Amino acid sequence: MSTWIEEACAAGARLKPACEVVGLSVRTLQRWRGEDGIQADARAAAAQGRTLANRLSDAERSTILGVCN
Repeated sequence: MSTWIEEACAAGARLKPACEVVGLSVRTLQRWRGEDGIQADARAAAAQGRTLANRLSDAERSTILGVCN
């Protein structure tokens, strides 16, 4: 996505309209861009691949589907 915005700006587009086309705010793009370019997601939750605490277990899901059907 960032590459598309950079290409559009290099072709003469303004930054804000280029960001709007891809559904991104200028501020978000600024946060993503660090001093070393686009940064990886630094959130701990993103790296863990965790499951939500309120997620239904397979048994609970089966029970609910059995009752509904």
